[in-house]
Amino acid sequence: RPVVGALVDGPRHAHLQRTGTAAMALLPLLLLIPLLLPMLASRFLYGIAWAVFSVSINAVLAKLAPPQRRAQAAAGFLTAGATGALILQPVGVRLYADFGDALPILLVVALGSVALLAALRLTVPVSARSLPGPAPVVGSTPGAATRKASRVARFVEPAALPGTAMLMAAYSAWSI
Repeated sequence: RPVVGALVDGPRHAHLQRTGTAAMALLPLLLLIPLLLPMLASRFLYGIAWAVFSVSINAVLAKLAPPQRRAQAAAGFLTAGATGALILQPVGVRLYADFGDALPILLVVALGSVALLAALRLTVPVSARSLPGPAPVVGSTPGAATRKASRVARFVEPAALPGTAMLMAAYSAWSI
């Protein structure tokens, strides 16, 4: 992680996050090869991908979430790991017991692929000056649509969704 941390401090943390997400989504496919070497390679590379993802996603989350909403975005994001493990661990065990090891692995790849598609659609600001923030308009009052959107935004911080989905897939993969 220290090596990855040094890379994340540069301007390419969004690329690192996408690379880690892609690797975590696709590397479990090596587990379908019934040989020891691909399995070991998959686990080793998955650990590196996890380091790249987990360090870089925090930088991406900090850039995407407005400053006044970062704690809320981080809370939803960090809850995803436990949620993924709690929900999908029994599902993975059941799938493994009923159908063998291929179906749980394919489920993990499917979840990771959905998260990868979401991560690829993100537009991450390059400089700290381009952070999204509040744009107050003097003398304006929010209308009904704005208030409703604000209530929805308080429940789900959109900036946290791709990382949250990937964390759920990752923890599910480890749980399964």
